[in-house]
Amino acid sequence: MRNDGTIKKISFVAFSNIIKLISSILVAFVIPNILGLTNYGYYKVFILYLTYLGLFHFGFIDGIYLKYGGIDYDKLDKKSFRTYFKFLIRLEFIISIIGIVITILFVEGEKKIIFLLLFLNLIALNLTTYYQFISQITSRFREYSTRLIILSVTNIIIVALLYIFKIYDYRIYIGLIVSVNYLLLLWYIYTYRDITFGSSNKLSEHKNEIMYYFKTGIPLLLANLSTIFVITVDKQIVEILFPVEVFGVYSFAYSMLSMITVVVSAVGIVLYPTLKKTSINNIAKNYSNLNRIIILVVITGLAGYFPLLWIIPRFLPDYVGSLDVFRVALPGLVLTSSISAIKHNFFKITDKNISFFIIGLIAIIVNIILNLGAYHFFGTTISIAISSVIGISIWYVTTEIYMVRKYQIFWKSNALLAITGISYFYLVTFINNFIISGIAYIMFLIILIIFNFKKILIIAKT
Repeated sequence: MRNDGTIKKISFVAFSNIIKLISSILVAFVIPNILGLTNYGYYKVFILYLTYLGLFHFGFIDGIYLKYGGIDYDKLDKKSFRTYFKFLIRLEFIISIIGIVITILFVEGEKKIIFLLLFLNLIALNLTTYYQFISQITSRFREYSTRLIILSVTNIIIVALLYIFKIYDYRIYIGLIVSVNYLLLLWYIYTYRDITFGSSNKLSEHKNEIMYYFKTGIPLLLANLSTIFVITVDKQIVEILFPVEVFGVYSFAYSMLSMITVVVSAVGIVLYPTLKKTSINNIAKNYSNLNRIIILVVITGLAGYFPLLWIIPRFLPDYVGSLDVFRVALPGLVLTSSISAIKHNFFKITDKNISFFIIGLIAIIVNIILNLGAYHFFGTTISIAISSVIGISIWYVTTEIYMVRKYQIFWKSNALLAITGISYFYLVTFINNFIISGIAYIMFLIILIIFNFKKILIIAKT
């Protein structure tokens, strides 16, 4: 696999994600302070359930993603894609109306407001996902990255307005987010107007094709959802079993986690259409090399924990309790990043989505059992976080065993790297002085990078 073009694409997407990171930092540290514990907790409930809205295109978008991955934009059948858009917007509108009606009839309290906002956002979210997938499969990452930059800058403006006008209501903040999502959807519609407006075929003419997308897309949808569910099981359990203020503190820790995944996100987005153009025979080599890079990147990112030990107590004292959760959960990123950015893409290009889903389903069940067991015996959020990392470790090992047996990948050196990085992080964070522990970790990183420098150069040249 030639890396020149791929690295440029990853760099471009990474740049937009750096802008997103700045926005995320602002949201992570300013919004909790503006909203307060209770309102922030309800906002994080909205964010938690937002991750599930992708279920409601029922795999249709995923089917398109799989079929057209790696194709040039100019080769797309414009009339067919206009038909797909018309079908999708009708489907999402119907689901949105059904969701709103059910919410009005059966949901009470603050969750009624939250779920109404969720279903209002559903159309914008899934239609935007449709256009984002088109950007990704055709390697038009400039459109994807431009939208990400616009979204991030707009978010910064919203947070600034909330701060200036002292608006403390989570409902106003979420309402503004939903409004921006619709504005950006309009931007996407304009950008891709040639495959949105104009002459199209009748839906009846594409009946078999649409059913094919559902059929092929559902396995990938389930695989994607299994990843989401494994990662969010602990948050869901905390949301159900603890007060909203406790959930807010717990979720704040995960908000800090998300700031470390900038480059990882860029790699995952670019990788699928790039890998699909390469030979299946290179799976073992590409997998091991890319996995090593991701593991190194995330182990380096763990250093972000140490400055937060100084920042949080001084600027967000109400959220100090999240640091214990953060310390436990953070190393799990090494494993989840490997799975989501690398492993999952290799399952996709080899059409093993059902296998990935089955492994994920087992991991979900294991995580639920571990999390509920932790709650039953200890009743604390920190015990749930520990059990979650254990469950994620089992998930990682299971996917790795599958890759070893199926493709004879080289796994020992990467496993050693991950274990060393995670173990050292846990060990050094037992030191009470964050300056000493931070310096000790940075020295470890320097040694690690030097030791792996030759291997990184070899990977870059292949």
